[in-house]
Amino acid sequence: MASSWYLVELQVSVPIFGMYPKIQKNLCSQKRDTLVLNVQSSRSGCLDNPIRYIYAPEKVEMESKMKSHQHIIRPSKGVADVSNTTLALVLIGTLTAHTAEHIFAMSLAPLIVLVQKDIPMTLTQIGILSTSQVVPNVVLGMIYGILADKYGSKFFIIGGAGLSSLGVYLTARATTYSSLLIAQVLLGIALSAYHPTGFGMVTRVFSKRPEALGRGLSIQGMGGAGGSGIAPLLMAALAEWYVGWRRALEGVAMIGLGATLLAAVTLLFVDETIEPSREDPLPKAVGTQRKGSGWNISLLTTSFVMLLLFAFTRAAVFRNAMYFFPYYFENLGYTVFVAAAFTSVFFGIGAIFQVFGGVLADKVASKRGIFLGSSVLSGIACLVLALGGRGAWLMVILVVFGGSFFVAIPSMSVSVSQHAPTKSQGTIFALYFAIISLFGALSSTVFGMIGDKWSLQMGLMFVASLCFLGALFANRIQKSPMGR
Repeated sequence: MASSWYLVELQVSVPIFGMYPKIQKNLCSQKRDTLVLNVQSSRSGCLDNPIRYIYAPEKVEMESKMKSHQHIIRPSKGVADVSNTTLALVLIGTLTAHTAEHIFAMSLAPLIVLVQKDIPMTLTQIGILSTSQVVPNVVLGMIYGILADKYGSKFFIIGGAGLSSLGVYLTARATTYSSLLIAQVLLGIALSAYHPTGFGMVTRVFSKRPEALGRGLSIQGMGGAGGSGIAPLLMAALAEWYVGWRRALEGVAMIGLGATLLAAVTLLFVDETIEPSREDPLPKAVGTQRKGSGWNISLLTTSFVMLLLFAFTRAAVFRNAMYFFPYYFENLGYTVFVAAAFTSVFFGIGAIFQVFGGVLADKVASKRGIFLGSSVLSGIACLVLALGGRGAWLMVILVVFGGSFFVAIPSMSVSVSQHAPTKSQGTIFALYFAIISLFGALSSTVFGMIGDKWSLQMGLMFVASLCFLGALFANRIQKSPMGR
């Protein structure tokens, strides 16, 4: 499509027809003056509900009274469509780094029972370990994201993965709870680099292929669930069958350096440059323009605040599953390896369902239904898990829980990306992850305190209540201004 054509969005359907009859008349035409475009599924064609995306020539002037019902996006001047090779390199590099980061983040959790034999600790202290790993992201994540928008993401992604290997190695050398806590804080500092920079990089590159943004984010996002699924089995197998918990952590640190090298080989060949244009190529929310910043957003809308609150609950569920699922299954009487296998089922199924979730994110206009369904189903599954499930029944519960929970994550990422221009994707994801990480981190300590005072089952009921609370927040999320 020539760069002189604009993408016009009409937010309100029925009232628009009376206000702008010219567009109504040509709405389904295939003429060059107005061409209906479905960016979610195909390059062109008339829609069943053809009021959302329209290409109009540059000479079209919109009436002032329509300003609150439209948004114009101009393709970047002089910038060719991103190549499939570049997309592949970005997805391979970010998927590798994301997988490694989550293996690092979860490397200690499956070994807690073994670590407790050398370093005694309560459930509350275990929760504090989880919290300490995430707290650095609240501050440093913002710094990483802002710097990535200015200098590019790839060096932060590669450097973060390399330094994370060092954090895991220091964890292996800990001899007291204090040294273990310090090692986890240092690991958290390194881990803070990935999420704002990795998610930001994918959304920037896919800004030239907006119809595939959800799938791109889902493939990259598979690393989170995939790494969390690989870690329990890998750590438990090494520790229980071969080398002990210290050697297992040292081995994973070495494997992490290999993953860092692979990420470096792929990402260093990627050109992240986004050419300036009068308007941004990424869909973004209609709001108050801040001159000179390129932002066209309102972060204090009810819908965005509800999205953040919904994300709070998801971060808490994810964090508690990472750190306490292995411990819970071990307390049911399973061996370290079997407990790790059950944990891997939850995250492994989640990785698969993220791919399906990416397709949904690109195809489904309103994300509220996805968020509601995900919250209710995962809440029910977690509640049943807390009430007791063993053997094959436990496996079914974990499949339902993992699939229903992770299917909504790509839609969350797409929704967040729409609240900032392409050049500020690192900043918006840094803000997003910094805010939700704090709640997720604190919830781990709360879970530990509940477990110490009452039981692990009560801790799981706390997690289930967070899922249902997320459904209440999701119900208040309005359809995004871009209809995605």
